[in-house]
Amino acid sequence: MQAMAWLALVWTATAAVAAGELAGFWEGDLPVGGQTLKIQANLTWDGTLYRGWVKSPQQAPTAFAVDPVAPDAAGGVRLTVPAVKATVALQAPQNGRVAAVWRQGTAELPFTLAPATPPGPRPQDPRPPFPYRAEEVSYRNEPAGVTLAGTLTLPPGAGPHPAVILVTGSGSQNRDEEILDHRPFAVWADTLTRRGIAVLRVDDRGVGGSSRSAQPADDTTADYATDVLAGLAYLRGRPELDSRRLAVMGHSEGGLIAPAVAAWCPDLAAIVLLAGPGVSGERILLAQSALIAKAEGASDEDLAKAAAANREAYAVLRSKAPSEAEPLLRELLTGPGRPLEKVPAEQVDQQLRMLNSAWFRRFLDWDPAPVLRQVRCPVLAINGSLDLQVPAAENLAAIATALQAAGNRDATTRELAGLNHLLQACQTGRLAEYGTISETINPAALAVVADWLTERLRPPPKIVTNP
Repeated sequence: MQAMAWLALVWTATAAVAAGELAGFWEGDLPVGGQTLKIQANLTWDGTLYRGWVKSPQQAPTAFAVDPVAPDAAGGVRLTVPAVKATVALQAPQNGRVAAVWRQGTAELPFTLAPATPPGPRPQDPRPPFPYRAEEVSYRNEPAGVTLAGTLTLPPGAGPHPAVILVTGSGSQNRDEEILDHRPFAVWADTLTRRGIAVLRVDDRGVGGSSRSAQPADDTTADYATDVLAGLAYLRGRPELDSRRLAVMGHSEGGLIAPAVAAWCPDLAAIVLLAGPGVSGERILLAQSALIAKAEGASDEDLAKAAAANREAYAVLRSKAPSEAEPLLRELLTGPGRPLEKVPAEQVDQQLRMLNSAWFRRFLDWDPAPVLRQVRCPVLAINGSLDLQVPAAENLAAIATALQAAGNRDATTRELAGLNHLLQACQTGRLAEYGTISETINPAALAVVADWLTERLRPPPKIVTNP
Protein backbone atom coordinates (compact mmCIF):
# COMPACT_ATOMS: atom_id res chain seq x y z
CA MET A 1 0.00 0.00 0.00
CA GLN A 2 1.46 3.31 -1.03
CA ALA A 3 1.38 6.14 1.48
CA MET A 4 0.84 9.05 -0.92
CA ALA A 5 0.55 9.93 -4.59
CA TRP A 6 3.29 11.43 -6.75
CA LEU A 7 3.86 15.17 -6.40
CA ALA A 8 3.68 17.04 -9.69
CA LEU A 9 6.81 18.93 -10.64
CA VAL A 10 7.86 21.33 -13.37
CA TRP A 11 11.40 22.59 -13.02
CA THR A 12 12.48 26.19 -13.64
CA ALA A 13 16.05 27.42 -13.35
CA THR A 14 16.48 31.18 -13.21
CA ALA A 15 20.14 31.85 -12.46
CA ALA A 16 23.25 32.00 -14.62
CA VAL A 17 23.35 28.37 -15.68
CA ALA A 18 23.90 28.78 -19.40
CA ALA A 19 27.25 27.04 -19.23
CA GLY A 20 25.65 23.82 -18.08
CA GLU A 21 26.26 24.21 -14.35
CA LEU A 22 23.12 22.23 -13.55
CA ALA A 23 24.21 19.17 -15.52
CA GLY A 24 24.53 16.07 -13.34
CA PHE A 25 22.57 13.97 -10.87
CA TRP A 26 21.02 15.99 -8.01
CA GLU A 27 19.10 14.93 -4.94
CA GLY A 28 17.29 16.85 -2.20
CA ASP A 29 14.64 16.60 0.50
CA LEU A 30 11.40 18.47 -0.14
CA PRO A 31 9.27 19.25 2.96
CA VAL A 32 5.59 18.57 2.22
CA GLY A 33 2.78 18.48 4.76
CA GLY A 34 4.91 17.52 7.75
CA GLN A 35 6.94 14.90 5.90
CA THR A 36 9.93 14.85 3.58
CA LEU A 37 10.03 13.61 0.00
CA LYS A 38 13.22 12.69 -1.81
CA ILE A 39 13.51 14.50 -5.14
CA GLN A 40 15.99 13.41 -7.80
CA ALA A 41 16.92 15.22 -11.00
CA ASN A 42 19.22 13.92 -13.71
CA LEU A 43 20.15 16.68 -16.16
CA THR A 44 22.51 16.71 -19.15
CA TRP A 45 23.84 19.65 -21.15
CA ASP A 46 24.89 19.32 -24.81
CA GLY A 47 26.17 22.87 -25.16
CA THR A 48 22.78 24.14 -26.30
CA LEU A 49 20.00 22.27 -24.50
CA TYR A 50 19.25 20.73 -21.12
CA ARG A 51 17.68 17.27 -21.18
CA GLY A 52 16.92 14.68 -18.52
CA TRP A 53 14.33 13.55 -16.01
CA VAL A 54 12.97 14.11 -12.52
CA LYS A 55 11.74 11.54 -10.04
CA SER A 56 10.31 11.17 -6.55
CA PRO A 57 11.32 7.58 -5.69
CA GLN A 58 9.14 7.49 -2.55
CA GLN A 59 6.07 8.13 -4.66
CA ALA A 60 6.58 6.15 -7.86
CA PRO A 61 9.29 4.37 -9.82
CA THR A 62 8.59 6.51 -12.88
CA ALA A 63 11.24 8.98 -14.03
CA PHE A 64 9.47 11.83 -15.86
CA ALA A 65 11.29 13.16 -18.93
CA VAL A 66 11.81 16.90 -19.27
CA ASP A 67 11.41 18.74 -22.56
CA PRO A 68 14.75 19.69 -24.12
CA VAL A 69 15.19 23.43 -23.62
CA ALA A 70 17.74 26.16 -24.26
CA PRO A 71 18.65 28.95 -21.79
CA ASP A 72 16.46 32.03 -22.06
CA ALA A 73 17.64 35.56 -22.83
CA ALA A 74 18.25 36.28 -19.16
CA GLY A 75 20.59 33.30 -18.83
CA GLY A 76 18.08 31.09 -17.05
CA VAL A 77 16.50 27.87 -18.24
CA ARG A 78 13.00 26.49 -17.88
CA LEU A 79 12.75 22.71 -17.77
CA THR A 80 9.22 21.41 -18.23
CA VAL A 81 7.91 17.96 -17.35
CA PRO A 82 4.84 17.41 -19.54
CA ALA A 83 3.48 14.59 -17.35
CA VAL A 84 3.09 16.74 -14.22
CA LYS A 85 2.51 20.34 -13.12
CA ALA A 86 4.39 22.73 -10.78
CA THR A 87 7.56 24.84 -10.81
CA VAL A 88 10.89 24.79 -9.02
CA ALA A 89 13.21 27.78 -9.14
CA LEU A 90 16.86 26.75 -9.05
CA GLN A 91 19.77 29.04 -8.39
CA ALA A 92 23.25 28.52 -9.80
CA PRO A 93 25.31 26.08 -7.72
CA GLN A 94 27.21 27.58 -4.81
CA ASN A 95 29.73 25.45 -2.95
CA GLY A 96 28.40 22.47 -4.83
CA ARG A 97 24.77 22.92 -3.74
CA VAL A 98 21.69 24.37 -5.41
CA ALA A 99 19.15 26.46 -3.50
CA ALA A 100 15.64 25.74 -4.80
CA VAL A 101 12.06 26.79 -4.16
CA TRP A 102 9.24 24.49 -5.18
CA ARG A 103 6.05 26.39 -6.05
CA GLN A 104 2.68 24.78 -6.57
CA GLY A 105 -0.41 26.91 -6.30
CA THR A 106 -0.01 29.04 -3.17
CA ALA A 107 2.71 26.82 -1.69
CA GLU A 108 6.35 27.96 -1.73
CA LEU A 109 8.67 25.34 -0.26
CA PRO A 110 12.43 26.03 -0.15
CA PHE A 111 14.81 23.09 -0.25
CA THR A 112 18.33 22.30 -1.37
CA LEU A 113 19.70 20.02 -4.04
CA ALA A 114 23.16 18.49 -3.75
CA PRO A 115 25.23 16.33 -6.11
CA ALA A 116 24.58 12.64 -5.53
CA THR A 117 25.53 9.27 -6.93
CA PRO A 118 22.80 7.82 -9.15
CA PRO A 119 21.27 4.75 -7.50
CA GLY A 120 22.65 1.49 -8.81
CA PRO A 121 21.13 -1.97 -8.72
CA ARG A 122 20.07 -3.26 -5.32
CA PRO A 123 22.12 -6.24 -4.09
CA GLN A 124 19.27 -8.70 -4.68
CA ASP A 125 18.35 -7.45 -8.16
CA PRO A 126 18.49 -10.48 -10.47
CA ARG A 127 21.50 -10.43 -12.78
CA PRO A 128 22.23 -12.56 -15.85
CA PRO A 129 23.04 -15.16 -16.86
CA PHE A 130 19.78 -16.76 -15.77
CA PRO A 131 19.10 -20.51 -15.60
CA TYR A 132 15.62 -19.84 -17.03
CA ARG A 133 14.06 -17.86 -19.85
CA ALA A 134 11.97 -14.68 -19.61
CA GLU A 135 9.25 -13.85 -22.11
CA GLU A 136 7.36 -10.60 -22.62
CA VAL A 137 3.64 -11.45 -22.76
CA SER A 138 0.28 -9.72 -23.06
CA TYR A 139 -3.34 -10.84 -22.83
CA ARG A 140 -6.80 -9.36 -22.54
CA ASN A 141 -9.32 -8.95 -19.78
CA GLU A 142 -12.11 -8.81 -22.31
CA PRO A 143 -15.05 -7.92 -20.01
CA ALA A 144 -13.04 -4.94 -18.69
CA GLY A 145 -11.64 -3.98 -22.09
CA VAL A 146 -8.10 -3.99 -20.68
CA THR A 147 -4.87 -5.32 -22.17
CA LEU A 148 -2.38 -6.50 -19.56
CA ALA A 149 1.36 -6.81 -20.18
CA GLY A 150 3.98 -8.57 -18.13
CA THR A 151 6.92 -10.91 -17.92
CA LEU A 152 6.65 -14.70 -17.71
CA THR A 153 9.73 -16.50 -16.40
CA LEU A 154 9.90 -20.18 -17.29
CA PRO A 155 12.11 -22.89 -15.78
CA PRO A 156 14.20 -24.98 -18.18
CA GLY A 157 12.66 -28.05 -19.71
CA ALA A 158 9.42 -28.83 -21.49
CA GLY A 159 7.31 -28.98 -18.34
CA PRO A 160 4.51 -28.92 -17.60
CA HIS A 161 5.61 -26.55 -14.84
CA PRO A 162 3.64 -25.13 -11.92
CA ALA A 163 3.07 -21.37 -12.11
CA VAL A 164 2.39 -18.42 -9.83
CA ILE A 165 0.89 -15.05 -10.73
CA LEU A 166 2.05 -12.12 -8.57
CA VAL A 167 -0.42 -9.39 -7.51
CA THR A 168 0.78 -5.93 -6.48
CA GLY A 169 -0.35 -3.79 -3.56
CA SER A 170 -2.44 -0.61 -3.81
CA GLY A 171 -1.53 2.23 -6.11
CA SER A 172 -0.40 2.06 -9.71
CA GLN A 173 2.66 -0.17 -9.85
CA ASN A 174 4.74 -1.80 -12.51
CA ARG A 175 5.34 -5.53 -12.91
CA ASP A 176 8.30 -5.44 -10.51
CA GLU A 177 6.22 -3.65 -7.84
CA GLU A 178 9.06 -1.13 -7.93
CA ILE A 179 9.44 1.22 -4.98
CA LEU A 180 12.45 3.27 -3.86
CA ASP A 181 14.70 1.50 -6.38
CA HIS A 182 13.66 -1.88 -4.96
CA ARG A 183 12.08 -4.41 -7.35
CA PRO A 184 10.55 -7.02 -5.04
CA PHE A 185 8.54 -8.86 -7.69
CA ALA A 186 11.66 -9.28 -9.82
CA VAL A 187 13.33 -10.86 -6.78
CA TRP A 188 10.34 -13.14 -6.11
CA ALA A 189 10.20 -14.21 -9.76
CA ASP A 190 13.91 -15.01 -9.82
CA THR A 191 13.75 -16.94 -6.54
CA LEU A 192 10.73 -19.05 -7.47
CA THR A 193 11.70 -19.73 -11.06
CA ARG A 194 15.06 -21.05 -9.87
CA ARG A 195 12.99 -23.48 -7.77
CA GLY A 196 11.16 -24.78 -10.84
CA ILE A 197 8.05 -22.55 -10.64
CA ALA A 198 7.04 -20.33 -13.57
CA VAL A 199 6.13 -16.78 -12.50
CA LEU A 200 3.93 -14.19 -14.20
CA ARG A 201 4.33 -10.61 -13.01
CA VAL A 202 2.19 -7.91 -14.61
CA ASP A 203 1.99 -4.12 -14.97
CA ASP A 204 -1.09 -2.68 -13.24
CA ARG A 205 -3.78 -1.04 -15.37
CA GLY A 206 -2.44 2.14 -16.97
CA VAL A 207 1.18 1.35 -16.10
CA GLY A 208 3.95 0.25 -18.48
CA GLY A 209 2.52 -1.95 -21.21
CA SER A 210 -0.94 -2.35 -19.65
CA SER A 211 -3.86 -0.25 -20.85
CA ARG A 212 -6.34 1.69 -18.77
CA SER A 213 -9.98 0.76 -18.40
CA ALA A 214 -12.63 2.96 -20.02
CA GLN A 215 -13.39 4.58 -16.65
CA PRO A 216 -10.25 4.24 -14.50
CA ALA A 217 -11.72 6.44 -11.76
CA ASP A 218 -14.34 3.73 -11.19
CA ASP A 219 -11.85 0.86 -10.79
CA THR A 220 -11.92 -0.95 -7.44
CA THR A 221 -10.19 -3.90 -5.81
CA ALA A 222 -12.86 -6.19 -7.26
CA ASP A 223 -12.01 -4.97 -10.77
CA TYR A 224 -8.32 -5.66 -10.22
CA ALA A 225 -9.24 -9.19 -9.16
CA THR A 226 -10.72 -9.78 -12.63
CA ASP A 227 -7.30 -8.91 -14.09
CA VAL A 228 -5.86 -11.81 -12.09
CA LEU A 229 -8.58 -14.10 -13.44
CA ALA A 230 -7.53 -13.08 -16.94
CA GLY A 231 -3.92 -13.87 -16.03
CA LEU A 232 -4.86 -17.32 -14.80
CA ALA A 233 -6.80 -17.97 -18.00
CA TYR A 234 -3.69 -16.99 -19.96
CA LEU A 235 -1.51 -19.35 -17.92
CA ARG A 236 -3.97 -22.21 -18.45
CA GLY A 237 -3.52 -21.75 -22.18
CA ARG A 238 0.25 -22.21 -22.08
CA PRO A 239 1.10 -25.84 -22.97
CA GLU A 240 4.33 -25.81 -20.93
CA LEU A 241 2.37 -25.01 -17.74
CA ASP A 242 0.28 -27.35 -15.60
CA SER A 243 -3.21 -25.91 -15.17
CA ARG A 244 -3.70 -28.10 -12.09
CA ARG A 245 -0.78 -26.42 -10.31
CA LEU A 246 -1.50 -22.67 -10.49
CA ALA A 247 -1.14 -20.34 -7.51
CA VAL A 248 -1.70 -16.65 -6.73
CA MET A 249 0.62 -14.62 -4.50
CA GLY A 250 -0.43 -11.12 -3.47
CA HIS A 251 1.31 -8.40 -1.50
CA SER A 252 -0.63 -5.96 0.70
CA GLU A 253 -3.87 -5.18 -1.22
CA GLY A 254 -2.86 -8.10 -3.42
CA GLY A 255 -3.41 -10.15 -0.27
CA LEU A 256 -7.09 -9.16 -0.46
CA ILE A 257 -7.30 -10.06 -4.12
CA ALA A 258 -5.73 -13.53 -3.87
CA PRO A 259 -8.46 -14.98 -1.59
CA ALA A 260 -11.17 -13.46 -3.80
CA VAL A 261 -9.66 -15.18 -6.81
CA ALA A 262 -9.38 -18.46 -4.86
CA ALA A 263 -13.06 -18.21 -3.89
CA TRP A 264 -13.96 -17.84 -7.58
CA CYS A 265 -11.53 -20.56 -8.74
CA PRO A 266 -11.94 -23.67 -6.58
CA ASP A 267 -9.33 -25.50 -8.68
CA LEU A 268 -6.54 -23.09 -7.65
CA ALA A 269 -3.63 -25.01 -6.13
CA ALA A 270 -2.56 -22.46 -3.50
CA ILE A 271 -2.46 -18.80 -2.50
CA VAL A 272 0.17 -16.79 -0.61
CA LEU A 273 -0.62 -13.58 1.27
CA LEU A 274 2.38 -11.29 1.83
CA ALA A 275 1.42 -8.68 4.44
CA GLY A 276 -2.20 -9.16 3.44
CA PRO A 277 -5.11 -7.68 5.43
CA GLY A 278 -7.29 -9.89 7.60
CA VAL A 279 -9.56 -7.14 8.95
CA SER A 280 -11.74 -4.50 7.31
CA GLY A 281 -10.32 -1.59 5.36
CA GLU A 282 -11.43 0.87 8.03
CA ARG A 283 -9.61 -1.03 10.77
CA ILE A 284 -6.50 -1.27 8.59
CA LEU A 285 -6.54 2.46 7.83
CA LEU A 286 -7.09 3.54 11.44
CA ALA A 287 -4.32 1.27 12.72
CA GLN A 288 -1.96 2.25 9.91
CA SER A 289 -2.53 5.96 10.47
CA ALA A 290 -1.93 5.68 14.21
CA LEU A 291 1.18 3.48 13.97
CA ILE A 292 2.86 5.60 11.30
CA ALA A 293 2.08 8.86 13.10
CA LYS A 294 3.28 7.48 16.43
CA ALA A 295 6.52 6.31 14.83
CA GLU A 296 7.02 9.87 13.59
CA GLY A 297 6.60 11.27 17.11
CA ALA A 298 2.92 12.28 17.23
CA SER A 299 1.47 12.77 20.71
CA ASP A 300 -1.42 10.75 22.12
CA GLU A 301 -3.59 13.85 21.80
CA ASP A 302 -2.71 14.21 18.11
CA LEU A 303 -3.39 10.53 17.53
CA ALA A 304 -6.82 10.78 19.14
CA LYS A 305 -7.73 13.85 17.07
CA ALA A 306 -6.62 12.21 13.85
CA ALA A 307 -8.58 9.02 14.60
CA ALA A 308 -11.71 11.04 15.35
CA ALA A 309 -11.34 13.05 12.14
CA ASN A 310 -10.81 9.88 10.11
CA ARG A 311 -13.91 8.23 11.58
CA GLU A 312 -15.97 11.32 10.79
CA ALA A 313 -14.65 11.32 7.23
CA TYR A 314 -15.51 7.64 6.81
CA ALA A 315 -19.03 8.29 8.07
CA VAL A 316 -19.44 11.01 5.42
CA LEU A 317 -18.26 8.64 2.69
CA ARG A 318 -20.75 5.99 3.78
CA SER A 319 -23.71 8.39 3.90
CA LYS A 320 -23.10 10.77 1.00
CA ALA A 321 -22.66 10.53 -2.74
CA PRO A 322 -19.26 11.72 -4.07
CA SER A 323 -20.57 15.14 -5.15
CA GLU A 324 -22.14 15.73 -1.74
CA ALA A 325 -19.20 14.32 0.20
CA GLU A 326 -16.47 16.53 -1.28
CA PRO A 327 -17.39 19.86 0.40
CA LEU A 328 -18.15 18.09 3.68
CA LEU A 329 -14.78 16.31 3.65
CA ARG A 330 -12.98 19.55 2.80
CA GLU A 331 -14.57 21.35 5.74
CA LEU A 332 -13.99 18.41 8.05
CA LEU A 333 -10.31 17.87 7.25
CA THR A 334 -8.98 21.38 6.58
CA GLY A 335 -10.44 23.38 9.47
CA PRO A 336 -8.42 24.69 12.44
CA GLY A 337 -6.60 21.85 14.18
CA ARG A 338 -7.64 19.37 11.51
CA PRO A 339 -5.24 16.90 9.80
CA LEU A 340 -4.96 18.85 6.52
CA GLU A 341 -5.05 22.37 7.99
CA LYS A 342 -1.48 23.28 6.95
CA VAL A 343 -1.23 21.13 3.83
CA PRO A 344 -0.90 23.01 0.48
CA ALA A 345 -4.17 23.39 -1.42
CA GLU A 346 -3.08 21.09 -4.26
CA GLN A 347 -2.22 18.37 -1.77
CA VAL A 348 -5.61 18.79 -0.10
CA ASP A 349 -7.30 18.36 -3.49
CA GLN A 350 -5.25 15.25 -4.13
CA GLN A 351 -6.12 13.73 -0.76
CA LEU A 352 -9.81 14.48 -1.19
CA ARG A 353 -9.87 12.88 -4.66
CA MET A 354 -8.32 9.75 -3.19
CA LEU A 355 -10.72 9.63 -0.24
CA ASN A 356 -13.74 10.19 -2.48
CA SER A 357 -12.66 7.65 -5.11
CA ALA A 358 -14.56 4.50 -5.94
CA TRP A 359 -11.53 2.46 -4.92
CA PHE A 360 -11.30 3.99 -1.45
CA ARG A 361 -15.04 3.75 -0.81
CA ARG A 362 -14.97 0.04 -1.68
CA PHE A 363 -11.77 -0.62 0.26
CA LEU A 364 -13.13 1.09 3.39
CA ASP A 365 -15.78 -1.58 3.91
CA TRP A 366 -13.98 -4.55 2.35
CA ASP A 367 -14.00 -7.31 4.97
CA PRO A 368 -11.66 -10.18 4.08
CA ALA A 369 -13.24 -12.65 6.49
CA PRO A 370 -16.31 -13.72 4.43
CA VAL A 371 -14.06 -14.24 1.40
CA LEU A 372 -11.45 -16.19 3.38
CA ARG A 373 -14.19 -18.45 4.70
CA GLN A 374 -14.77 -19.62 1.11
CA VAL A 375 -11.13 -20.56 0.45
CA ARG A 376 -10.45 -24.29 0.41
CA CYS A 377 -7.01 -24.42 -1.23
CA PRO A 378 -3.76 -24.29 0.80
CA VAL A 379 -2.97 -20.82 2.18
CA LEU A 380 0.25 -19.27 3.47
CA ALA A 381 0.02 -15.86 5.14
CA ILE A 382 3.19 -14.13 6.34
CA ASN A 383 3.80 -10.72 7.81
CA GLY A 384 6.59 -8.81 9.50
CA SER A 385 6.41 -8.02 13.21
CA LEU A 386 7.38 -4.37 12.48
CA ASP A 387 4.83 -3.79 9.72
CA LEU A 388 3.19 -0.40 10.38
CA GLN A 389 0.88 -0.57 7.35
CA VAL A 390 -0.74 -3.96 7.94
CA PRO A 391 -0.02 -4.82 11.61
CA ALA A 392 0.98 -8.45 11.88
CA ALA A 393 -0.64 -9.75 15.05
CA GLU A 394 -4.17 -8.49 14.42
CA ASN A 395 -4.30 -9.39 10.74
CA LEU A 396 -2.67 -12.80 10.91
CA ALA A 397 -4.98 -13.78 13.77
CA ALA A 398 -8.03 -12.70 11.77
CA ILE A 399 -6.83 -14.61 8.70
CA ALA A 400 -6.26 -17.76 10.78
CA THR A 401 -9.69 -17.50 12.42
CA ALA A 402 -11.50 -17.11 9.09
CA LEU A 403 -9.65 -20.04 7.49
CA GLN A 404 -10.31 -22.21 10.50
CA ALA A 405 -14.00 -21.37 10.26
CA ALA A 406 -13.85 -22.42 6.62
CA GLY A 407 -12.57 -25.83 7.64
CA ASN A 408 -9.41 -25.20 5.63
CA ARG A 409 -7.00 -27.98 6.60
CA ASP A 410 -3.87 -26.47 5.07
CA ALA A 411 -3.56 -22.92 6.36
CA THR A 412 -0.28 -21.53 7.69
CA THR A 413 0.28 -18.10 9.24
CA ARG A 414 3.76 -16.85 10.13
CA GLU A 415 4.87 -13.64 11.84
CA LEU A 416 8.49 -12.98 10.89
CA ALA A 417 10.41 -11.09 13.55
CA GLY A 418 11.99 -7.75 12.68
CA LEU A 419 10.53 -7.37 9.19
CA ASN A 420 8.54 -4.42 7.82
CA HIS A 421 5.70 -4.15 5.29
CA LEU A 422 8.08 -4.85 2.41
CA LEU A 423 9.47 -7.87 4.32
CA GLN A 424 12.85 -6.20 4.83
CA ALA A 425 14.83 -6.58 8.05
CA CYS A 426 14.52 -3.17 9.71
CA GLN A 427 14.93 -1.24 12.94
CA THR A 428 11.58 0.53 13.38
CA GLY A 429 9.28 -0.29 10.46
CA ARG A 430 9.01 3.42 9.55
CA LEU A 431 8.27 4.11 5.91
CA ALA A 432 11.38 6.31 5.72
CA GLU A 433 13.51 3.18 6.24
CA TYR A 434 12.29 1.42 3.11
CA GLY A 435 14.69 3.13 0.72
CA THR A 436 17.66 3.14 3.09
CA ILE A 437 17.72 -0.66 3.54
CA SER A 438 19.91 -2.46 1.03
CA GLU A 439 18.01 -5.75 0.98
CA THR A 440 14.83 -5.91 -1.04
CA ILE A 441 13.32 -8.98 0.67
CA ASN A 442 14.73 -10.70 3.71
CA PRO A 443 16.16 -14.14 2.88
CA ALA A 444 14.10 -15.73 5.65
CA ALA A 445 10.89 -14.55 3.98
CA LEU A 446 12.09 -15.77 0.59
CA ALA A 447 12.89 -19.19 2.02
CA VAL A 448 9.58 -19.59 3.88
CA VAL A 449 7.54 -18.84 0.77
CA ALA A 450 9.72 -20.74 -1.70
CA ASP A 451 9.80 -23.86 0.48
CA TRP A 452 6.07 -23.77 1.09
CA LEU A 453 5.15 -23.23 -2.56
CA THR A 454 7.58 -25.88 -3.77
CA GLU A 455 5.92 -28.40 -1.49
CA ARG A 456 2.34 -27.41 -2.39
CA LEU A 457 2.99 -27.27 -6.13
CA ARG A 458 4.72 -30.62 -6.47
CA PRO A 459 3.44 -32.70 -9.38
CA PRO A 460 0.82 -35.27 -8.40
CA PRO A 461 2.17 -38.79 -7.94
CA LYS A 462 2.13 -40.94 -11.02
CA ILE A 463 -0.36 -43.77 -10.92
CA VAL A 464 1.34 -47.04 -11.80
CA THR A 465 -0.92 -49.81 -13.02
CA ASN A 466 -0.02 -53.48 -13.26
CA PRO A 467 0.69 -54.58 -16.80
